Amino acid sequence: MSNIGVFIDSENISHNDLPYIMMEIKKFGRIIVSRLYADWSSGVVEKWKQYLVSYALEPVHCAKLPKKNSVDIKMIDDMYDILYFKQTVDVYVIVSNDLDYLTCGRKIKLFGKMLITFGY
Repeated sequence: MSNIGVFIDSENISHNDLPYIMMEIKKFGRIIVSRLYADWSSGVVEKWKQYLVSYALEPVHCAKLPKKNSVDIKMIDDMYDILYFKQTVDVYVIVSNDLDYLTCGRKIKLFGKMLITFGY
């Protein structure tokens, strides 16, 4: 059974799609990492909070910085940390509608890991 890491960009995906996405992801193995990236001090993420417990999502706070995409930077940093140092994930799932993860995805595949993306 494959170990899955799920990395969700709350700024680029709708909370309404999460139940379907998680159901599909579970078909590929056992989820051992599931993180939801957002600026948790913002009222925009209120609708995401209902899913934290039901899907065992780890909330990762990404403070908004001027002219920076904090969520993308933190997600990529976390994926590289697991890929290079922890090496516990076989399947990486990026849930986002953003192409900023393209280079990271290529590195994941270069390491012989499976990459799955969900977006619009």
